[in-house]
Amino acid sequence: MEPVARRVGHHGQGCPCHCRVLKFPSRMVSVIVVSLPAIEMREKDDHILYLKRLRGRLTRKLGCLTLSCLGLGSLATAASEFSPAPFVYLVHPIGSERGTSRVITVEGINLEDTSKLLFSQQSVKARILEVQETPNKPYRTPRQLVRVELEVGAQVEPGIHGFRLRTPHGTSNWVPFAIGRLRQVDETEPNNSLLEAQAIPLPATVDGSLAKSGAADYFRFQVPAGKELIFEVTADRLGSRLDSVLTLNDEHGRELVRNDNSQPGTSDSFFAYRFKVSGEYYLRIADRADRGGKLFGYRLTLGRLPYLTQVFPLGTQRGTVTRVRVKGHNLDGATEAQLDGHLEADENGVLPLRIQTAFGPTINTLKTSVGTFPELLEQEPNDEITTGQKIEVPTTVNGLVGSPGDRDLFRFRAHQGQVLAFEVTARRLSSFLDSSIEILDHLGNPVPRAVLQALSEDTHDLGLGSRNLPLGRFESTRNTRFYPLDFVLLGGRELVRLERAMRRIDHFSVAQGILGQRLSWLGTTPQIHPRNGSTHKVRILPAGTEVTPGPFPSFSLPFRNDDGGPPYGKDSYLLFTAPREGDYLVSLSDLQNLGGRRYPYRLTIRPASPDYRLFLDDGFILYVDGRTTGARNPNVPRGGSVPLTVSAARIDGFDDPIRVEVRGLPPGLRSTTGTIRVDEFVTTIVLTADNKAPITRRPQPLSVIGHAHIGGTEVLRTASDPREGLPLVTATPAALIRPTVRPGQLTIRPGESVQLEVQIERRGDFLEDVPFVFQNRPAGIYVENSGSSGIVISRGETRRTITLTADPWLKNLSFPMIALGRIKSEAARRRRSGAKDESVDYASEPVVVRIVSSGVVE
Repeated sequence: MEPVARRVGHHGQGCPCHCRVLKFPSRMVSVIVVSLPAIEMREKDDHILYLKRLRGRLTRKLGCLTLSCLGLGSLATAASEFSPAPFVYLVHPIGSERGTSRVITVEGINLEDTSKLLFSQQSVKARILEVQETPNKPYRTPRQLVRVELEVGAQVEPGIHGFRLRTPHGTSNWVPFAIGRLRQVDETEPNNSLLEAQAIPLPATVDGSLAKSGAADYFRFQVPAGKELIFEVTADRLGSRLDSVLTLNDEHGRELVRNDNSQPGTSDSFFAYRFKVSGEYYLRIADRADRGGKLFGYRLTLGRLPYLTQVFPLGTQRGTVTRVRVKGHNLDGATEAQLDGHLEADENGVLPLRIQTAFGPTINTLKTSVGTFPELLEQEPNDEITTGQKIEVPTTVNGLVGSPGDRDLFRFRAHQGQVLAFEVTARRLSSFLDSSIEILDHLGNPVPRAVLQALSEDTHDLGLGSRNLPLGRFESTRNTRFYPLDFVLLGGRELVRLERAMRRIDHFSVAQGILGQRLSWLGTTPQIHPRNGSTHKVRILPAGTEVTPGPFPSFSLPFRNDDGGPPYGKDSYLLFTAPREGDYLVSLSDLQNLGGRRYPYRLTIRPASPDYRLFLDDGFILYVDGRTTGARNPNVPRGGSVPLTVSAARIDGFDDPIRVEVRGLPPGLRSTTGTIRVDEFVTTIVLTADNKAPITRRPQPLSVIGHAHIGGTEVLRTASDPREGLPLVTATPAALIRPTVRPGQLTIRPGESVQLEVQIERRGDFLEDVPFVFQNRPAGIYVENSGSSGIVISRGETRRTITLTADPWLKNLSFPMIALGRIKSEAARRRRSGAKDESVDYASEPVVVRIVSSGVVE
């Protein structure tokens, strides 16, 4: 039988690859024969990716398919119409015992040809055993299972670490992974009832997952009388979706103890129980909402194990040694420990505390803090104006909100105009305290901070969480105009500043923020706001200003703060300027009027010291598919560019420009520099790979440095990632699109508009829509006809003309504007939300935009 030959053709202009499909009519068999002339291996990598995508399409259309490619071997499939970003959904098991070898399975998309697992600890070695495809219904994008053998060194510090996978498309997302020191037992099904409970030797760590919705896993074990056992679930902290509920039952099924959430900030469970009667007992783990599936993994640790629950005080001064009181379970009578301030703390000043007992080291650590200033202990009674504890500035007070309704008062002296910073460290050290602080005068009256004069009265059409950056549309009966950098009061309680302002009905206003969280100003706290809540555009006036009565209200703000916002979280932070010389009091309490032994804190009072911190931050600009822009592990395509978003936490009023650069890039890669301008918090820089940049075999650490001048001195800071580890940069084969913007330079006058053209070079047969947004625009520069998801170059098209408009009030300025085009994942195209980080963004080279009002551009 003779086959019918059909030529597939080239996959791009200048492609040396010639392909023929040999189709046998009487059989459901097709063979692709590929003739590839001798070309450089660097170029061959791009053709390999094309052939993989080609086989994926033909496999779906023709059924059984064999691919023969001279000199290239077998190739995995990849769908060219979707993002090629490697993404890991889950790993099983989600942990391992140190000093052992273990096979784990990693599951995700675009993981074909995974060549290496990159672990954050050098003493963990990995070997890829095999990569298999698995059904991915209802999606067409193939899903892969990667089996990996891990050899975990005996000296690895127990705790949560993590890894990334290296693939031809670059490195994957960050995957948290636990290392423990106990014998590890795998959960085995069926174990969904008391009668089927799995027997567990003690002590042990069980690695398991809830098989399906409504499932619960049961375990049984023997305990002699008088022993105290601890039971701990680790799931939420490992990225699992499980909101665990842990229950202990006796042999008759009677419930003895139950726990849902054991600590603030996590849905993981923990309890300890002293057994009065020897016998067999049962442990049940389930999801609070009766959910289940492969994404609901957990690690369950149980046994007679030493475990820390409390430490006081929460820290020590650098260079000193402090005796601290500890509490916990199975501590063999230990009530004290030594906190050594000579040891090196992490970048947040956190020093982990673990103590040694007769049963071995505690299986957990507690966070403590190493500070700069002299330290003292809170002295009771200090909850009345007349009994406020007198302190000197600067100092750190170690205290305790000891009972419900308790408040602690500290009296200090300040000079007129002196700027002091007040910072609480509690939740960040796992205290239960949700702190609230307020500055009072010597008589106990709140000290006013500012007056907010409302210039409009509007509503917002979205319900807002406490972290939302998009604020929705402001609806006004007076057609109020909003501009970037306007201050807006939400619900009469939260003051925000606009990063972007709506200009048309289909625009959203967006608040300034960092790390995916909204920033609140003048000590106000991010709040939850109902739909159609009140919105006031306001002018900030000095405290005590008499406001002439008008159509809109005015608001008085005191020196008060609940949540400090990013990066303080639930801990309070307040910058105080003394209106006169004299005595003041700072009041500290729990926002919910709770208290007890688990509500300790550190309150630092110090002269303001302007500074900044930098973060690798992809949590600011949001797209409609639910993913944010700016990768933390940039995979840079040859001949193309990707964005890297960096944000700054401005400390103690620091508001000067910050220049950002990338150092130590692999050969063939380069980057632009960026500037976080005055009144701004975010910049996007561009990483570019040359056309013949070597494909990275060993991803390089990503090093981002900030430069700023503080007090006449240049201060350098290194950007960190608060959520992920192992930031890497990789050169990869060419992308499916390459965006460009023409012209590369343009001039615009305030109040006028100019046009420019966005183009995309489509590779292969990629025809899908590409949404674009434009980064690094200063306040007052708008892209006209841009909806909530940006400007879209429609399916099959390659260019779009856009109009850039400058507000009339703008001054001379020059800035690099970057166009970001997105290739969405299949999940993002289907669901339009909740698609995690599966999509990928590609950047244009920066366009230099000059705003010229008069004279020379700054």
